[in-house]
Amino acid sequence: MVHFNEQAVIRRAEPEDLPALSALFAACLRSEPGPYAPVEVEAALRFGAGRADAAFRARCGFIAHWLDQPVGSSAWSWLDPDGSCWESEAPPDAPEPVALIRAVAASAAFPGRGLGRRMLDAAIDDARIAGARSIALVATLGSANFY
Repeated sequence: MVHFNEQAVIRRAEPEDLPALSALFAACLRSEPGPYAPVEVEAALRFGAGRADAAFRARCGFIAHWLDQPVGSSAWSWLDPDGSCWESEAPPDAPEPVALIRAVAASAAFPGRGLGRRMLDAAIDDARIAGARSIALVATLGSANFY
């Protein structure tokens, strides 16, 4: 599945995209930290990024490119009934599989063009196709207005 947003192309992320995705997500979080102090932002990047990376490695993530530059990201993973993440393409053994959306980011170079919405939609659509019955979201307080 490929989505177009003006000149940005959204495609499924590959393992070799991880460094670019990590840099994009870090740049987005650092540029719009919301109520977080710099030390909190850096701790979140250091300790929370591994979860998103695992979702990308499980081929449950997307990247947007514009002129060969990464400008957007999104990912999802399964959420176990006990609240832990299930980093696999196969859903956990649950009657109502829940997908956890994470790492949604859109570069400041694309304000108001719908790229963030398209990144979110790519992850939600993919999770639903995989069998998710419900969707949960991980977000920072600074991104509340986006959602």
